[in-house]
Amino acid sequence: MKRTLLISAICLSATALFAGSPASDFKAAADTLKQSTDTSHFFMGRHEILVTNGGNDIHFIRNRFAEEGDEGQTQKNPLHRFNSHWESFNFGIGGFGSGIASTSVDSKYDYIDVDPIRSFAFHWNINDISLSLTPQNRIGLVSGIGVTWDFYALSKKNVWLDKGDSLTHSDTLTYKRNKLRTCNLVVPLMLEFHPVNNSNLYVMAGVEANLRLGARTKQVTEEGVKNKHKSDFYMNPITCNMVVRAGYGDFGVYFSTALTPMFKDNKGPVVYPFSAGVSLNF
Repeated sequence: MKRTLLISAICLSATALFAGSPASDFKAAADTLKQSTDTSHFFMGRHEILVTNGGNDIHFIRNRFAEEGDEGQTQKNPLHRFNSHWESFNFGIGGFGSGIASTSVDSKYDYIDVDPIRSFAFHWNINDISLSLTPQNRIGLVSGIGVTWDFYALSKKNVWLDKGDSLTHSDTLTYKRNKLRTCNLVVPLMLEFHPVNNSNLYVMAGVEANLRLGARTKQVTEEGVKNKHKSDFYMNPITCNMVVRAGYGDFGVYFSTALTPMFKDNKGPVVYPFSAGVSLNF
Protein backbone atom coordinates (compact mmCIF):
# COMPACT_ATOMS: atom_id res chain seq x y z
CA MET A 1 0.00 0.00 0.00
CA LYS A 2 2.76 2.42 0.91
CA ARG A 3 4.56 1.58 -2.36
CA THR A 4 1.40 2.43 -4.33
CA LEU A 5 1.01 5.74 -2.49
CA LEU A 6 4.67 6.60 -3.12
CA ILE A 7 4.33 5.93 -6.86
CA SER A 8 1.15 8.03 -6.96
CA ALA A 9 2.89 10.95 -5.23
CA ILE A 10 5.82 10.79 -7.70
CA CYS A 11 3.42 10.75 -10.66
CA LEU A 12 1.53 13.74 -9.30
CA SER A 13 4.75 15.63 -8.75
CA ALA A 14 6.02 14.89 -12.27
CA THR A 15 2.72 16.02 -13.78
CA ALA A 16 2.93 19.27 -11.85
CA LEU A 17 6.47 19.96 -13.07
CA PHE A 18 5.68 19.29 -16.74
CA ALA A 19 2.56 21.45 -16.51
CA GLY A 20 4.55 24.34 -15.13
CA SER A 21 2.83 24.26 -11.69
CA PRO A 22 4.56 25.94 -8.74
CA ALA A 23 6.67 24.01 -6.26
CA SER A 24 3.86 24.25 -3.71
CA ASP A 25 2.01 21.52 -5.62
CA PHE A 26 4.86 19.10 -4.99
CA LYS A 27 4.79 19.91 -1.25
CA ALA A 28 1.02 19.30 -1.14
CA ALA A 29 1.46 15.88 -2.75
CA ALA A 30 4.18 14.96 -0.25
CA ASP A 31 1.98 16.06 2.68
CA THR A 32 -0.86 13.87 1.40
CA LEU A 33 1.49 10.87 1.21
CA LYS A 34 2.73 11.45 4.76
CA GLN A 35 -0.79 11.69 6.19
CA SER A 36 -1.82 8.46 4.43
CA THR A 37 1.16 6.45 5.66
CA ASP A 38 0.93 7.78 9.25
CA THR A 39 -2.42 6.06 9.92
CA SER A 40 -2.31 2.98 12.18
CA HIS A 41 -5.14 0.45 12.44
CA PHE A 42 -5.82 -1.73 15.50
CA PHE A 43 -8.59 -4.35 15.52
CA MET A 44 -10.50 -5.81 18.49
CA GLY A 45 -13.12 -8.17 17.09
CA ARG A 46 -15.89 -6.02 15.64
CA HIS A 47 -14.18 -2.80 16.73
CA GLU A 48 -11.40 -0.74 15.11
CA ILE A 49 -9.09 1.95 16.47
CA LEU A 50 -7.53 4.50 14.08
CA VAL A 51 -4.44 6.41 15.21
CA THR A 52 -3.52 9.38 13.01
CA ASN A 53 -1.53 12.60 13.09
CA GLY A 54 1.46 11.07 14.83
CA GLY A 55 -0.65 9.63 17.64
CA ASN A 56 -2.42 12.89 18.45
CA ASP A 57 -5.79 11.80 17.02
CA ILE A 58 -7.47 8.55 18.05
CA HIS A 59 -10.77 7.40 16.55
CA PHE A 60 -12.80 4.45 17.87
CA ILE A 61 -15.13 2.65 15.42
CA ARG A 62 -17.56 0.43 17.39
CA ASN A 63 -18.64 -1.77 14.48
CA ARG A 64 -16.38 -1.77 11.47
CA PHE A 65 -18.56 -4.24 9.55
CA ALA A 66 -21.71 -2.14 9.24
CA GLU A 67 -22.76 1.38 8.35
CA GLU A 68 -26.06 3.24 8.50
CA GLY A 69 -27.95 3.56 5.22
CA ASP A 70 -31.45 4.01 3.90
CA GLU A 71 -32.29 0.42 4.79
CA GLY A 72 -30.54 0.41 8.20
CA GLN A 73 -27.34 -1.54 8.70
CA THR A 74 -25.71 -2.85 5.50
CA GLN A 75 -22.57 -4.93 5.25
CA LYS A 76 -19.32 -3.36 4.08
CA ASN A 77 -17.71 -6.76 3.66
CA PRO A 78 -18.59 -8.34 0.30
CA LEU A 79 -18.70 -11.77 1.96
CA HIS A 80 -21.52 -10.54 4.24
CA ARG A 81 -19.66 -11.12 7.48
CA PHE A 82 -22.16 -11.33 10.33
CA ASN A 83 -21.94 -8.98 13.30
CA SER A 84 -21.52 -11.75 15.87
CA HIS A 85 -20.94 -11.52 19.64
CA TRP A 86 -18.99 -14.73 20.24
CA GLU A 87 -15.53 -13.14 20.58
CA SER A 88 -15.37 -12.38 24.30
CA PHE A 89 -13.90 -12.88 27.74
CA ASN A 90 -16.16 -14.97 29.97
CA PHE A 91 -16.04 -15.43 33.73
CA GLY A 92 -18.40 -17.58 35.78
CA ILE A 93 -18.89 -20.35 38.30
CA GLY A 94 -18.61 -24.03 37.45
CA GLY A 95 -19.45 -27.44 38.80
CA PHE A 96 -20.59 -30.98 38.05
CA GLY A 97 -24.06 -32.42 37.53
CA SER A 98 -25.49 -35.92 37.23
CA GLY A 99 -26.87 -35.22 33.75
CA ILE A 100 -27.47 -32.58 31.10
CA ALA A 101 -28.35 -29.22 32.70
CA SER A 102 -28.07 -30.77 36.17
CA THR A 103 -26.20 -28.88 38.91
CA SER A 104 -25.75 -31.68 41.49
CA VAL A 105 -24.08 -35.11 41.42
CA ASP A 106 -25.38 -38.48 42.56
CA SER A 107 -24.64 -39.34 46.17
CA LYS A 108 -22.32 -42.21 45.16
CA TYR A 109 -20.08 -39.70 43.39
CA ASP A 110 -20.10 -37.10 46.15
CA TYR A 111 -16.33 -37.42 46.53
CA ILE A 112 -15.94 -35.29 43.40
CA ASP A 113 -18.63 -32.76 44.27
CA VAL A 114 -17.36 -29.18 44.20
CA ASP A 115 -17.68 -26.06 46.30
CA PRO A 116 -19.47 -23.61 43.93
CA ILE A 117 -18.25 -20.55 45.84
CA ARG A 118 -14.60 -21.40 45.12
CA SER A 119 -15.01 -23.03 41.70
CA PHE A 120 -14.89 -20.82 38.64
CA ALA A 121 -14.50 -20.85 34.86
CA PHE A 122 -12.56 -18.52 32.57
CA HIS A 123 -13.28 -18.80 28.84
CA TRP A 124 -11.47 -16.79 26.18
CA ASN A 125 -13.29 -16.87 22.85
CA ILE A 126 -10.37 -15.69 20.74
CA ASN A 127 -11.67 -15.33 17.20
CA ASP A 128 -14.77 -16.11 15.17
CA ILE A 129 -15.83 -16.80 11.60
CA SER A 130 -19.40 -15.71 10.87
CA LEU A 131 -21.77 -15.61 7.95
CA SER A 132 -25.03 -13.68 7.61
CA LEU A 133 -27.96 -15.92 6.61
CA THR A 134 -30.45 -13.10 5.95
CA PRO A 135 -30.23 -9.82 3.99
CA GLN A 136 -31.22 -7.88 7.12
CA ASN A 137 -28.22 -9.30 9.03
CA ARG A 138 -30.49 -10.62 11.78
CA ILE A 139 -29.56 -14.33 11.71
CA GLY A 140 -26.03 -15.63 11.35
CA LEU A 141 -23.97 -18.80 11.54
CA VAL A 142 -20.97 -18.49 13.86
CA SER A 143 -17.86 -20.60 14.41
CA GLY A 144 -14.38 -19.85 15.69
CA ILE A 145 -11.78 -20.93 18.23
CA GLY A 146 -11.28 -20.40 21.94
CA VAL A 147 -9.65 -21.71 25.12
CA THR A 148 -11.27 -22.55 28.45
CA TRP A 149 -9.78 -22.91 31.91
CA ASP A 150 -11.96 -24.52 34.60
CA PHE A 151 -11.01 -24.60 38.27
CA TYR A 152 -12.92 -26.99 40.54
CA ALA A 153 -12.52 -26.81 44.32
CA LEU A 154 -13.52 -30.21 45.70
CA SER A 155 -15.91 -29.84 48.62
CA LYS A 156 -14.41 -32.84 50.41
CA LYS A 157 -10.91 -31.79 51.37
CA ASN A 158 -9.93 -35.28 52.50
CA VAL A 159 -10.21 -36.75 48.99
CA TRP A 160 -7.53 -37.15 46.36
CA LEU A 161 -7.78 -38.71 42.90
CA ASP A 162 -5.47 -41.40 41.62
CA LYS A 163 -5.25 -43.24 38.29
CA GLY A 164 -5.04 -47.03 38.48
CA ASP A 165 -7.10 -49.35 36.30
CA SER A 166 -9.81 -46.75 36.81
CA LEU A 167 -10.07 -43.43 38.60
CA THR A 168 -9.98 -44.08 42.34
CA HIS A 169 -10.07 -41.88 45.41
CA SER A 170 -8.90 -42.05 48.99
CA ASP A 171 -9.65 -40.17 52.18
CA THR A 172 -6.55 -40.99 54.19
CA LEU A 173 -5.31 -37.38 54.32
CA THR A 174 -6.83 -34.02 55.13
CA TYR A 175 -6.02 -31.07 52.88
CA LYS A 176 -6.34 -27.35 53.40
CA ARG A 177 -7.02 -26.94 49.67
CA ASN A 178 -8.02 -29.54 47.10
CA LYS A 179 -8.48 -28.52 43.44
CA LEU A 180 -8.93 -30.05 40.00
CA ARG A 181 -8.02 -27.93 36.96
CA THR A 182 -8.73 -28.54 33.28
CA CYS A 183 -7.88 -26.75 30.03
CA ASN A 184 -9.67 -27.21 26.69
CA LEU A 185 -9.52 -25.98 23.11
CA VAL A 186 -13.01 -24.97 21.94
CA VAL A 187 -14.60 -24.83 18.47
CA PRO A 188 -18.24 -23.62 18.39
CA LEU A 189 -21.05 -23.95 15.87
CA MET A 190 -23.84 -21.57 16.80
CA LEU A 191 -26.78 -19.61 15.45
CA GLU A 192 -27.08 -15.98 16.51
CA PHE A 193 -30.32 -14.01 16.30
CA HIS A 194 -30.80 -10.24 16.49
CA PRO A 195 -34.46 -9.78 17.52
CA VAL A 196 -34.60 -6.06 16.75
CA ASN A 197 -33.31 -4.30 13.63
CA ASN A 198 -30.48 -1.79 14.19
CA SER A 199 -30.09 -2.99 17.79
CA ASN A 200 -27.20 -4.61 19.69
CA LEU A 201 -29.55 -7.09 21.37
CA TYR A 202 -28.57 -10.69 20.60
CA VAL A 203 -29.41 -14.32 21.45
CA MET A 204 -27.14 -17.27 20.59
CA ALA A 205 -27.52 -21.03 20.90
CA GLY A 206 -25.52 -23.98 19.67
CA VAL A 207 -22.83 -26.50 20.53
CA GLU A 208 -19.12 -26.40 21.30
CA ALA A 209 -16.62 -29.18 20.64
CA ASN A 210 -13.92 -29.41 23.32
CA LEU A 211 -10.46 -30.90 22.90
CA ARG A 212 -8.80 -31.64 26.24
CA LEU A 213 -5.39 -29.95 26.45
CA GLY A 214 -4.52 -30.91 30.01
CA ALA A 215 -5.64 -31.57 33.58
CA ARG A 216 -4.05 -31.61 37.00
CA THR A 217 -4.84 -31.75 40.68
CA LYS A 218 -3.36 -29.60 43.43
CA GLN A 219 -3.52 -30.24 47.16
CA VAL A 220 -2.17 -28.18 50.03
CA THR A 221 -1.81 -29.94 53.37
CA GLU A 222 -2.46 -28.34 56.74
CA GLU A 223 1.33 -28.02 57.10
CA GLY A 224 1.53 -26.06 53.83
CA VAL A 225 3.01 -28.86 51.70
CA LYS A 226 1.85 -28.67 48.07
CA ASN A 227 1.22 -31.76 45.96
CA LYS A 228 0.64 -31.42 42.21
CA HIS A 229 -0.22 -34.22 39.81
CA LYS A 230 -0.73 -33.99 36.04
CA SER A 231 -2.69 -36.69 34.25
CA ASP A 232 -5.60 -37.24 31.90
CA PHE A 233 -7.49 -38.86 34.84
CA TYR A 234 -9.38 -41.00 32.30
CA MET A 235 -11.18 -37.91 31.01
CA ASN A 236 -12.73 -38.09 27.56
CA PRO A 237 -10.32 -36.30 25.18
CA ILE A 238 -13.18 -34.83 23.13
CA THR A 239 -16.48 -33.67 24.61
CA CYS A 240 -19.43 -31.59 23.49
CA ASN A 241 -21.30 -28.77 25.26
CA MET A 242 -24.63 -27.06 24.66
CA VAL A 243 -24.35 -23.28 25.08
CA VAL A 244 -26.88 -20.45 25.32
CA ARG A 245 -25.74 -16.81 25.26
CA ALA A 246 -27.66 -13.52 25.35
CA GLY A 247 -26.87 -9.87 25.93
CA TYR A 248 -26.70 -6.36 24.62
CA GLY A 249 -23.68 -4.84 22.88
CA ASP A 250 -20.45 -5.53 24.73
CA PHE A 251 -22.05 -7.29 27.73
CA GLY A 252 -23.86 -10.59 28.07
CA VAL A 253 -24.55 -13.74 30.06
CA TYR A 254 -24.06 -17.41 29.19
CA PHE A 255 -24.86 -20.94 30.34
CA SER A 256 -22.96 -24.04 29.23
CA THR A 257 -23.73 -27.68 30.03
CA ALA A 258 -21.96 -30.82 28.84
CA LEU A 259 -23.79 -33.21 26.51
CA THR A 260 -21.21 -35.94 27.11
CA PRO A 261 -19.78 -37.21 30.42
CA MET A 262 -16.46 -35.89 31.64
CA PHE A 263 -14.85 -39.31 32.24
CA LYS A 264 -14.62 -42.43 30.09
CA ASP A 265 -17.14 -45.24 30.60
CA ASN A 266 -16.38 -47.40 33.66
CA LYS A 267 -13.23 -45.39 34.34
CA GLY A 268 -14.57 -42.64 36.59
CA PRO A 269 -17.65 -40.98 38.05
CA VAL A 270 -20.54 -40.13 35.73
CA VAL A 271 -20.59 -36.34 35.90
CA TYR A 272 -21.37 -33.56 33.41
CA PRO A 273 -19.53 -30.21 33.81
CA PHE A 274 -21.49 -26.97 33.65
CA SER A 275 -20.69 -23.26 33.97
CA ALA A 276 -22.64 -20.02 34.00
CA GLY A 277 -21.51 -16.42 34.12
CA VAL A 278 -21.04 -13.10 32.36
CA SER A 279 -19.22 -12.11 29.17
CA LEU A 280 -17.37 -9.04 27.94
CA ASN A 281 -17.69 -9.00 24.13
CA PHE A 282 -15.13 -7.37 21.85
